[in-house]
Amino acid sequence: MPNFFSHTDETYGQHPEMYEVMLSLLEDKFRTTSELLATIFLSRHREMLWRELHELQSYPLPPAHEVFRHYYWEVRDTPLPSSLDWQRWQEVLAPLVRQLHVATLQKQARLELVLKKV
Repeated sequence: MPNFFSHTDETYGQHPEMYEVMLSLLEDKFRTTSELLATIFLSRHREMLWRELHELQSYPLPPAHEVFRHYYWEVRDTPLPSSLDWQRWQEVLAPLVRQLHVATLQKQARLELVLKKV
């Protein structure tokens, strides 16, 4: 699994309490986004997908934010997505968001151990 938190480790590494809050917010976001994506892909609501990608691509979580940015522009430039577009987007985006959610949970657990030692 890639280290999605390389940038945030640098930013928050010296401030574990702030990092804990940020990770909690991310965990909530990825959990709810994972649930929302299921609805979006079922209903094929392009605008909702585009809005979610707009927010996700702004998170400093390499390499994920580059993937989100790519699909943000692709969804924006595809006014009438085909069934294949929807399938491809779902096959990439849903697992990536789930992977980010799991990585965030793991990062929270590791940080919790660090905070208990301090």
